[in-house]
Amino acid sequence: MLLGSMAQNAFAQKIEIKGTVRDASDKSIEYVNVVLQTIDSTFVAGVTTSPEGEFIFKNTATGDYRLVLSSIGYNTGYITLNGVKRHTDLGPVSYTHLRAHETLRHL
Repeated sequence: MLLGSMAQNAFAQKIEIKGTVRDASDKSIEYVNVVLQTIDSTFVAGVTTSPEGEFIFKNTATGDYRLVLSSIGYNTGYITLNGVKRHTDLGPVSYTHLRAHETLRHL
């Protein structure tokens, strides 16, 4: 049984998941942390976007995933990827700035 499971994992298809992080004005955003997690939030891999806003996860098993995007000055973003079975190019991924809040009006 164990040997069969090991053989299945050895021949499991490996894929790539990639995309480009852009802001509301379609400008690429560099240094965004992009984390690939399973649906139950287990860490799989993490990368930082390039100066062109690009990210790529190589040698990833097929399955269901969540991408978590985070960067200073931006809201944390989540993207659910269900049933990823082949190389996936997400294309431009929209990412929004945090909204400014007035917390102290008078001192």
